[in-house]
Amino acid sequence: MHEMSVMGEIFSILDDHIKEHKLNKISKIVLRVGEMTCINPKALDFAFQIFAEGTLAEGGELIVKRVEARARCNCCGRLFKISYLNRLCPHCQTYSDQLVNGYELLLDEVEGEIDEGC
Repeated sequence: MHEMSVMGEIFSILDDHIKEHKLNKISKIVLRVGEMTCINPKALDFAFQIFAEGTLAEGGELIVKRVEARARCNCCGRLFKISYLNRLCPHCQTYSDQLVNGYELLLDEVEGEIDEGC
């Protein structure tokens, strides 16, 4: 389950955010995950619950926004939805290797409370 290692990296990034912004609580984390990443949102949520235990993110919410996989046609230039098995442009039937979206894994948003003490 590579979702555990992915979440480990996300919590590493969160540690930097906590220090930089002096957070004392993380209430929401938003991830953008491409369809082609093979990341299972339920497994990612499970990993989040494990990693959040005993941290500032405990009790926080994980939101996973799926990003549709799309390519730009090499021939006609149109954008179209792709899948693992089909990268043919539906307009001109040309194979495209110009992937535009679908492989993202981005920490898009972190919401929390700032420590306003000294």
